[in-house]
Amino acid sequence: MWKFIKLLSNTKIAAAVRKNRALKLLVKSSYAVIMFPFSKRGVAINIGGAGEYMLDYVFALSRYESFGDRHNAGFKKWLETCRQAKVVFDIGAHIGLYAIPASGVISQGGLVYAFEPSAANRIYFQKHLEYNRISNIILLPYLVGDEINKEQVFYESRAVDPSNSLNPKKNIRRYS
Repeated sequence: MWKFIKLLSNTKIAAAVRKNRALKLLVKSSYAVIMFPFSKRGVAINIGGAGEYMLDYVFALSRYESFGDRHNAGFKKWLETCRQAKVVFDIGAHIGLYAIPASGVISQGGLVYAFEPSAANRIYFQKHLEYNRISNIILLPYLVGDEINKEQVFYESRAVDPSNSLNPKKNIRRYS
């Protein structure tokens, strides 16, 4: 089973699967049926070399082991900055990919405040906190900015999505 997962996550086969919508749907739905009974406490995933953390099985093929190599290039600097900090803020926390590793490097008794306005993202983040038995992260459902604006529109996908935005750049119909 795990060899199959490695095969899909580290080869040209994975790229082909991701490009073909029908094949991707088939693999994801088959994977969900196969993995769910074995992953009620999550699956171990290395986040950017910072360590293995238990994440929901839906992220097992997400290649988070290379997190921080490309568009998240500041990840290692983030962890170094958090080291021994007493308070850390993760604004736009998604599913916890920054906050969870930070929770292990902050000072004893320190706290990570994670702000994530997306309900779908928070559901997975909360699961990840439970899977990893993390108690020094406070997950808050707020959109954070430089001004108070109660009329601000936030475009949110119904599914877990790192692209929720104040100004969506993709198909606006996929947001609520």
